[in-house]
Amino acid sequence: MTISNYTHHIGKYLESGKSPEAYLLSLIELKKADETIRNTGFAIRFYLKVMGLADELDFPNLKREIKLPIVLSRKEIEKMIFETKNMNHRLIIMMAYATGMRVSELINLKWEDIDFQRIIIHIK
Repeated sequence: MTISNYTHHIGKYLESGKSPEAYLLSLIELKKADETIRNTGFAIRFYLKVMGLADELDFPNLKREIKLPIVLSRKEIEKMIFETKNMNHRLIIMMAYATGMRVSELINLKWEDIDFQRIIIHIK
């Protein structure tokens, strides 16, 4: 994924014929997403470093916006559980809510990972 992203961004940069700073400013003027501009900056930096032109870098990093997680109310969780008709999906939602497990942890959970005697879940 990173290789294809870098290839895409570097290709667009080279087609533009602009300096790194001017190209990034043009992306800002086009109101591209902050993450797109950030990734493009990293791709250009990598390209210039590989080509031995890293001394020409003079642009700052865009700071990543800090996003707080969305916390659902107890009523919203209950509604989500009771409106889910598929029992497997309902169990996944209930396990995620009760244990705080990530989706990837839930998906990889096996019966052997659950110790019903001690009421413990082994997360791998």
